[in-house]
Amino acid sequence: MKQMSVEIIIQRSIEEIWVFDIPNNADPQDVFEEIERNPDTLWTKYNPILYEASDLDETVTDVTRFEVE
Repeated sequence: MKQMSVEIIIQRSIEEIWVFDIPNNADPQDVFEEIERNPDTLWTKYNPILYEASDLDETVTDVTRFEVE
């Protein structure tokens, strides 16, 4: 019997909800727009905690190679 392996590239759409504290005097709309412009700000400035994550969709985009042993 032969063993075969196949490499597949999968593209996933994931929805995540993060929670984090903001200063009392911060405008939530400004914070949202800042994160929208530069998503890295969420991690570099606010130290969020992952609250919820959901897999929305999964698509095989390519089958790249195979091997047989």
